[in-house]
Amino acid sequence: MKRIIFFLLLGSMALMMDAKASRPVLTETQAPATWQGIVTPIFQNLDPKKLKSLMSAEDPVAIQVYYKELGRQLIESIRKGYGKDISKEVGEQYELAILYGYLYFLQENGVKDIQLERPAPSPVDPLDCIVSAVSGLLSINEIQGIYNSFMAGATSASIIKTLKFALKRVATAWTILATVYSLGSCMDWW
Repeated sequence: MKRIIFFLLLGSMALMMDAKASRPVLTETQAPATWQGIVTPIFQNLDPKKLKSLMSAEDPVAIQVYYKELGRQLIESIRKGYGKDISKEVGEQYELAILYGYLYFLQENGVKDIQLERPAPSPVDPLDCIVSAVSGLLSINEIQGIYNSFMAGATSASIIKTLKFALKRVATAWTILATVYSLGSCMDWW
Protein backbone atom coordinates (compact mmCIF):
# COMPACT_ATOMS: atom_id res chain seq x y z
CA MET A 1 0.00 0.00 0.00
CA LYS A 2 2.82 2.42 0.90
CA ARG A 3 4.53 1.69 -2.44
CA ILE A 4 1.31 2.44 -4.33
CA ILE A 5 0.90 5.76 -2.53
CA PHE A 6 4.57 6.57 -3.16
CA PHE A 7 4.23 5.99 -6.90
CA LEU A 8 0.94 7.89 -7.09
CA LEU A 9 2.52 10.90 -5.40
CA LEU A 10 5.63 10.62 -7.53
CA GLY A 11 3.49 10.52 -10.67
CA SER A 12 1.38 13.50 -9.62
CA MET A 13 4.54 15.49 -8.84
CA ALA A 14 5.95 14.66 -12.29
CA LEU A 15 2.73 15.75 -13.98
CA MET A 16 2.71 18.94 -11.95
CA MET A 17 6.31 19.70 -12.95
CA ASP A 18 5.43 19.18 -16.63
CA ALA A 19 2.49 21.57 -16.30
CA LYS A 20 4.64 24.03 -14.37
CA ALA A 21 7.21 24.21 -17.16
CA SER A 22 4.65 25.68 -19.57
CA ARG A 23 3.41 28.49 -17.33
CA PRO A 24 5.13 31.82 -16.70
CA VAL A 25 7.25 32.17 -13.59
CA LEU A 26 6.25 35.07 -11.37
CA THR A 27 8.99 37.38 -10.20
CA GLU A 28 8.94 38.89 -6.75
CA THR A 29 7.41 42.12 -8.05
CA GLN A 30 4.65 40.17 -9.81
CA ALA A 31 3.75 38.00 -6.82
CA PRO A 32 0.20 38.64 -5.65
CA ALA A 33 -0.13 40.69 -2.48
CA THR A 34 -2.38 37.91 -1.13
CA TRP A 35 0.74 35.80 -0.53
CA GLN A 36 0.95 37.59 2.79
CA GLY A 37 -0.61 36.16 5.90
CA ILE A 38 0.14 34.09 8.95
CA VAL A 39 0.49 30.58 7.52
CA THR A 40 1.52 31.26 3.91
CA PRO A 41 5.00 32.63 4.80
CA ILE A 42 5.70 29.56 6.94
CA PHE A 43 5.19 27.26 3.97
CA GLN A 44 6.82 29.70 1.58
CA ASN A 45 10.05 29.94 3.60
CA LEU A 46 10.71 26.22 4.01
CA ASP A 47 14.05 24.97 2.70
CA PRO A 48 13.38 22.96 -0.49
CA LYS A 49 16.81 21.29 -0.33
CA LYS A 50 16.04 20.00 3.15
CA LEU A 51 12.63 18.73 2.00
CA LYS A 52 14.15 16.94 -1.01
CA SER A 53 16.88 15.45 1.15
CA LEU A 54 14.37 14.09 3.65
CA MET A 55 12.15 12.69 0.90
CA SER A 56 15.02 10.91 -0.86
CA ALA A 57 16.37 9.47 2.40
CA GLU A 58 12.97 7.95 3.21
CA ASP A 59 13.83 8.02 6.91
CA PRO A 60 10.45 8.15 8.70
CA VAL A 61 12.00 9.25 11.99
CA ALA A 62 13.86 12.20 10.43
CA ILE A 63 10.74 13.18 8.49
CA GLN A 64 8.58 13.06 11.62
CA VAL A 65 11.09 15.22 13.51
CA TYR A 66 10.96 17.75 10.65
CA TYR A 67 7.20 17.99 10.42
CA LYS A 68 6.84 17.92 14.18
CA GLU A 69 8.70 21.23 14.24
CA LEU A 70 6.69 22.52 11.27
CA GLY A 71 3.47 21.40 12.96
CA ARG A 72 4.41 23.14 16.21
CA GLN A 73 5.21 26.33 14.31
CA LEU A 74 1.85 26.21 12.53
CA ILE A 75 -0.05 25.49 15.76
CA GLU A 76 1.57 28.49 17.45
CA SER A 77 1.03 30.79 14.45
CA ILE A 78 -2.63 29.78 14.13
CA ARG A 79 -3.10 30.35 17.87
CA LYS A 80 -1.44 33.79 17.80
CA GLY A 81 -2.72 34.96 14.44
CA TYR A 82 -6.23 33.53 14.35
CA GLY A 83 -6.99 32.92 18.03
CA LYS A 84 -7.59 29.18 17.50
CA ASP A 85 -5.76 26.71 19.70
CA ILE A 86 -5.70 23.42 17.82
CA SER A 87 -3.00 21.82 19.98
CA LYS A 88 -5.46 19.66 21.93
CA GLU A 89 -7.11 18.27 18.79
CA VAL A 90 -3.75 17.69 17.05
CA GLY A 91 -2.02 16.13 20.05
CA GLU A 92 1.17 14.47 18.81
CA GLN A 93 -0.14 14.06 15.24
CA TYR A 94 1.61 17.10 13.79
CA GLU A 95 0.67 16.11 10.26
CA LEU A 96 -2.84 17.27 11.19
CA ALA A 97 -1.48 20.75 11.90
CA ILE A 98 0.11 20.80 8.45
CA LEU A 99 -3.15 19.84 6.75
CA TYR A 100 -5.09 22.31 8.89
CA GLY A 101 -2.52 24.95 7.95
CA TYR A 102 -3.40 24.31 4.30
CA LEU A 103 -6.94 25.50 5.05
CA TYR A 104 -5.62 28.83 6.32
CA PHE A 105 -3.26 28.98 3.33
CA LEU A 106 -6.27 28.81 1.00
CA GLN A 107 -8.15 31.42 3.05
CA GLU A 108 -5.15 33.76 3.09
CA ASN A 109 -4.90 33.46 -0.68
CA GLY A 110 -8.49 34.46 -1.36
CA VAL A 111 -10.18 31.10 -1.95
CA LYS A 112 -13.79 31.63 -0.82
CA ASP A 113 -15.10 28.15 -1.55
CA ILE A 114 -14.19 25.17 -3.66
CA GLN A 115 -16.32 24.49 -6.69
CA LEU A 116 -15.86 21.37 -8.77
CA GLU A 117 -16.69 23.29 -11.95
CA ARG A 118 -14.72 26.51 -12.28
CA PRO A 119 -12.90 28.60 -14.89
CA ALA A 120 -9.31 27.92 -15.92
CA PRO A 121 -6.83 28.71 -13.13
CA SER A 122 -4.38 31.58 -13.12
CA PRO A 123 -0.70 30.74 -13.75
CA VAL A 124 -0.09 30.15 -10.02
CA ASP A 125 -3.37 29.11 -8.46
CA PRO A 126 -3.27 28.34 -4.70
CA LEU A 127 -6.35 26.13 -4.94
CA ASP A 128 -4.91 24.01 -7.74
CA CYS A 129 -1.64 23.74 -5.86
CA ILE A 130 -3.36 22.49 -2.69
CA VAL A 131 -5.55 20.05 -4.64
CA SER A 132 -2.48 18.75 -6.46
CA ALA A 133 -0.47 18.50 -3.24
CA VAL A 134 -3.04 16.56 -1.20
CA SER A 135 -4.66 14.54 -3.99
CA GLY A 136 -2.82 11.44 -2.80
CA LEU A 137 -4.46 11.83 0.62
CA LEU A 138 -7.92 13.26 -0.05
CA SER A 139 -10.37 13.17 -2.93
CA ILE A 140 -11.53 16.44 -4.50
CA ASN A 141 -14.93 15.93 -2.84
CA GLU A 142 -13.25 15.52 0.57
CA ILE A 143 -11.10 18.61 -0.02
CA GLN A 144 -14.18 20.56 -1.08
CA GLY A 145 -16.24 19.42 1.91
CA ILE A 146 -13.52 20.08 4.46
CA TYR A 147 -12.61 23.52 3.11
CA ASN A 148 -16.18 24.68 2.62
CA SER A 149 -16.98 23.56 6.19
CA PHE A 150 -13.90 25.44 7.41
CA MET A 151 -15.02 28.61 5.64
CA ALA A 152 -18.55 28.19 6.98
CA GLY A 153 -17.20 28.26 10.54
CA ALA A 154 -17.00 24.57 11.47
CA THR A 155 -15.08 23.99 14.68
CA SER A 156 -11.43 23.07 14.50
CA ALA A 157 -12.28 19.92 16.48
CA SER A 158 -14.72 18.68 13.83
CA ILE A 159 -12.36 19.47 10.95
CA ILE A 160 -9.39 17.82 12.63
CA LYS A 161 -11.53 14.77 13.42
CA THR A 162 -12.35 14.51 9.70
CA LEU A 163 -8.67 14.89 8.78
CA LYS A 164 -7.70 12.20 11.30
CA PHE A 165 -10.14 9.80 9.69
CA ALA A 166 -8.73 10.52 6.23
CA LEU A 167 -5.13 10.19 7.38
CA LYS A 168 -5.75 6.77 8.90
CA ARG A 169 -6.37 5.46 5.40
CA VAL A 170 -3.28 6.57 3.53
CA ALA A 171 -0.91 8.94 5.32
CA THR A 172 2.70 8.09 6.01
CA ALA A 173 5.50 10.34 7.13
CA TRP A 174 6.75 10.56 3.54
CA THR A 175 3.36 11.43 2.01
CA ILE A 176 2.85 14.39 4.36
CA LEU A 177 6.31 15.72 3.52
CA ALA A 178 5.60 15.23 -0.19
CA THR A 179 2.47 17.41 0.09
CA VAL A 180 4.55 20.23 1.60
CA TYR A 181 7.19 19.99 -1.13
CA SER A 182 4.54 19.73 -3.84
CA LEU A 183 2.79 22.89 -2.59
CA GLY A 184 5.99 24.95 -2.61
CA SER A 185 7.01 23.67 -6.01
CA CYS A 186 3.61 24.43 -7.53
CA MET A 187 3.54 27.93 -6.02
CA ASP A 188 6.99 28.66 -7.52
CA TRP A 189 8.50 29.27 -4.10
CA TRP A 190 11.49 27.11 -4.97
